[in-house]
Amino acid sequence: MTTHWLRTLGLPLRSPRATWAAAAAVFAYYALSMSRDMSVFDSPELALVAMQGGLGHPVGQPLHTVLGYVLAHVPGLPSLVGVNLLSALPGALLVVPAMSIADGWAGASNPRRNWVPAAVLAVWALAEPAWETATRVEVYALASLLALWSVAKVLATLRAEVVGVRGALFAAGVALGLSASTNPYVAIVAALAVMPAVLRALATRRLGPLPAVMAVLGGVVGLVPYVYVPLVAGREDVFVWSSPATSSTLSAYLRGQDYASARTLSFGGWVEHLGAWWGWAAATGVLGQVLVGLLASSRFVWARRSGALAFVVALVLAIALVASNTVWEPDIPDYVSYLVPALWLGGAAAAALASELVRADQTRALAALGVLVVLSVFFVAPAPGLRTRAHDHVSRTLAAAALDDLPKGAILVADGGHWIAPLLYLQQAEHRRKDVILVPTGFASSSWYWEFLFRQHPELKAPRLRGPGGRAGRVLRLATQNPGREVHVTTFEEAQTLGRAPCLLGATYTFGEACQRDAKRDMVRELRRMAEQVQRGSPTSDNLVAAVAFDRGRALLAMGRPKRAVETLLSGVMSSRVPDVNLKAVDWAAAPVGWPRVDWRRAKPVGDPARNLFVAAIALGQAGAEADALALIRAAADEGLPEALEWLERAQAASGLASSARKRSAMGSPGETP
Repeated sequence: MTTHWLRTLGLPLRSPRATWAAAAAVFAYYALSMSRDMSVFDSPELALVAMQGGLGHPVGQPLHTVLGYVLAHVPGLPSLVGVNLLSALPGALLVVPAMSIADGWAGASNPRRNWVPAAVLAVWALAEPAWETATRVEVYALASLLALWSVAKVLATLRAEVVGVRGALFAAGVALGLSASTNPYVAIVAALAVMPAVLRALATRRLGPLPAVMAVLGGVVGLVPYVYVPLVAGREDVFVWSSPATSSTLSAYLRGQDYASARTLSFGGWVEHLGAWWGWAAATGVLGQVLVGLLASSRFVWARRSGALAFVVALVLAIALVASNTVWEPDIPDYVSYLVPALWLGGAAAAALASELVRADQTRALAALGVLVVLSVFFVAPAPGLRTRAHDHVSRTLAAAALDDLPKGAILVADGGHWIAPLLYLQQAEHRRKDVILVPTGFASSSWYWEFLFRQHPELKAPRLRGPGGRAGRVLRLATQNPGREVHVTTFEEAQTLGRAPCLLGATYTFGEACQRDAKRDMVRELRRMAEQVQRGSPTSDNLVAAVAFDRGRALLAMGRPKRAVETLLSGVMSSRVPDVNLKAVDWAAAPVGWPRVDWRRAKPVGDPARNLFVAAIALGQAGAEADALALIRAAADEGLPEALEWLERAQAASGLASSARKRSAMGSPGETP
């Protein structure tokens, strides 16, 4: 029984060998191309709590944390590699439930050609959304596997392909609960996606109420990992987000109160985001997979196959969920990851359609479908052969540079998730520069973090937490209470909020006498090296390098150092995207000092290399290097930056008017002889 279950993961499969061959190929690709280090956004935090056995951001990811702890402590396996595998392995195993769903929709198949639908799913798995989710430390691959397994189990039960309806639905409920113990939103989308098929079965009495109750009970059992949250909440030796050790703090934590502001969008704003999502999907190429899934699933919806609406329902719900965020930046990896269960259902529909075409011996239609699947995968950047995530160490490099350049006992104010999480990981998981007093701005208003900080540094004199000035006031009072400790900040904007004139020193900003020291490293060279290392093959990391260079370039322009500012701005962009410019020939003394006011219209979650090009062009233009400035603006326009495109349109219009005026002048006034 156990052997049979492992052979099919407890799901009906017509071709286990082909399915597992596809899953193995996908896993090999994921494992080779996945991160071996920290990545961006929540990845370092999730890796930290997995390694320590701590607690991450609300509403908690207890199953991921527990399994991550196990994989992080496998003898002989680097901890971060182990936690990254917790994404790669479930990501590859998604092939199995997707194949089971495809078998159910396709009906009878041709035993000699069962490899065809498996091959479709193997190619489908190479698409950027699935790859993005499966190749860095995150919860979505594990949550999606459990959710899709639950959907496959329910649909197989409704088709009467399993023995023991009650037990099967109980197992499906457990899987859905475990998915919710990893990410509740993914589980909710999956449950609602399969709901039309369940309601129809209940209405036609093919499914009785008792099995449905068993599914609900299974869901409750699957939520048992959440017991981990109160059990770990009182630990003081590891990182525990918000320390939810009381009933009120635990309730607030599980209700996600820390992120309540992200759900304050008006109905009109939500509708606007819904419409904008389709434009984003078309621009990025994600729309291709969506359309292929809709095309394939329509065949089975028309034929009234059980659960054939699941893809459409899951897709609509996932888009609606993403659009409900107040922060509207669709490129955020989390937003893309919420689409993964729906897209895998679309892949199942494509595999099912391929199976039907094989059975009907419709070779041309099968070839056309194969072309559509391949195009939908390879037209989304970065293409499978251009991905560089396995060599991406941007988060570590930046955080290590910020820590290592500081004097002993310095206070480091970290602003932005791309700074905070990697710094926490290096300090707490790898015990790097534990003497540095790390004050994340996002936590500066939270008393629980200050308690954590003072436990880490009992030698500190605690300031009054309540007082004027908000979080900046708290930081300043901390520095006043602990004189002799230099204050360093990771971003120019945050340095300005402290009310002092900052300077750049290595990887951070500082103030006063510390500015007299020489920097330990050339950050322009570091940024240029990182930009070349990741190029366009590690989503968000390339934008992160550009963002850090952009922030520093802004500061240098404000400090009256335009040449260094332009060098810094361009260092955050890979060299193949930067036209040749001769900075040595520029009369920088003629360049006015200041930062151009631009209302950026293209949303990006971290940074945008095209903005670096555009601002560098403005600085060069102000210094009189008009040809070089025009070359940079054209490069930014090639990247689709709206401001650069608009500038070129205005320039062309002005050039056209000037040309017309010259022609009229040459021809003379009306009635005159030229």
